[in-house]
Amino acid sequence: MNNLRLGKLNGSFCAVWTENGMRHRHRLHTSNGEEALKLLASFDPSRRIAPRLGGKGFIYFIQCDEGCKPVKIGYAKHVGSRLNGIRVGCPFPLHVLGVMEGNLSDEALLHEMFEPHLIVGEWFKPAEEILDFVRDMTRQYQPTPLPVDPDIIDQIRAQWSKVAPPPETVNTGNTKRDQTRTRL
Repeated sequence: MNNLRLGKLNGSFCAVWTENGMRHRHRLHTSNGEEALKLLASFDPSRRIAPRLGGKGFIYFIQCDEGCKPVKIGYAKHVGSRLNGIRVGCPFPLHVLGVMEGNLSDEALLHEMFEPHLIVGEWFKPAEEILDFVRDMTRQYQPTPLPVDPDIIDQIRAQWSKVAPPPETVNTGNTKRDQTRTRL
């Protein structure tokens, strides 16, 4: 191995080196040049593991309930918000298989570890290797419920009924369709 240097890949810095005449690169998950130089200094090409970045968050494993039931392996500081964001773009039901504390480097390591099962992006086939890892290494995702005071709910309902009273129904006279129409 020789020539360990800093490169760029899709706007993010990466470690670049040649080994046995072949060029390799590994994403460092930062777009900050100074941070990239620090990460490069502690990068271990033989293990292809990027050093840990600061910032704690969670590695999540989300499964789609349709098709081949792919599993998304990703990183987020707030799993609930991330799940909601993914649900907006996915027409199928999703659920969290598990979460574990981690960072972007941990996520990259898992992506490399499960690369043989990669479908596209961060979505992987639900191979036994992945499902076993989730069972053994993660914990159940428990969203933190917001505290709700029942008195506040009653106050909100009372205020809402003043602003938007229940709709009235009127006879439309159309027998082929619904006999009532909501008057706003």
